[in-house]
Amino acid sequence: MRPACASLDIDKAKAADLPTVGLSGNVGVNHSSINGSAAAAAAAVPFTSSGTGNSTGVGISLNMPLYTGGFNDNKIKESVALRERARNDLDAAKRKAAQDTRSAFFGYNSGLAQVTALEAAESSAKLALEAIQLGYKVGVRVNLDVLNAQTQVFQSQRDLAKARYDVIMANLKLRLASGQLNPKDVTAIDALLAR
Repeated sequence: MRPACASLDIDKAKAADLPTVGLSGNVGVNHSSINGSAAAAAAAVPFTSSGTGNSTGVGISLNMPLYTGGFNDNKIKESVALRERARNDLDAAKRKAAQDTRSAFFGYNSGLAQVTALEAAESSAKLALEAIQLGYKVGVRVNLDVLNAQTQVFQSQRDLAKARYDVIMANLKLRLASGQLNPKDVTAIDALLAR
């Protein structure tokens, strides 16, 4: 429930203690007809009677609640409590949105820094592999050193790919938390991952 709706409920609950005025009216047409055959048998005189009458009425009523057993007071208290709850829920949602946005922003920036560091690590691992392969060719290094260097290159490439994926996800989370995510963003990332 939104705080504005809760305020309206409070006004409604307070209005239950106020007097109410009612207006009523009616209009009627009466038509009657009496045939004198039954009465004529008793009095031996035949007669016929008929008539039309109109009636109208207007009424005003005033209702004043004298005692409701505390029902209206409790209804007002309940409405006030619901309004406060709605305000607190709204404040909590605002704080959560701000916190989620900050967290996504820091995660995105951290991911970018990690990608930069892992790109440097991958480059360094490739240079080390080249040096070890050269040492193996001249007989200074053994085959195990080459295999370890290749493992290091592959691990750095794996870590770099995961970090790039994490940056993409952090970017989506940031856009979502800030309310800027649209279908074009997802389509662009889908095309990027398809490569």
